[in-house]
Amino acid sequence: MADALATFRVHFHDGTSLDIEAGNSLVAEARARRERPGAFVKEVKIQIARESMATAAASIEGGADE
Repeated sequence: MADALATFRVHFHDGTSLDIEAGNSLVAEARARRERPGAFVKEVKIQIARESMATAAASIEGGADE
């Protein structure tokens, strides 16, 4: 079974950012560095899809009624 890739947003010190799909944050950072050689990475954040947030909120609300 193939694992789903997460989307990471890699932020650079110059203010730009790239969205990269990868298995983990280290791979996302490495891919972003290849796309922008010489740029300094400031932070890497995982992006949560809005559909996932809505599904999680609905399950929390549904669990509170039980």
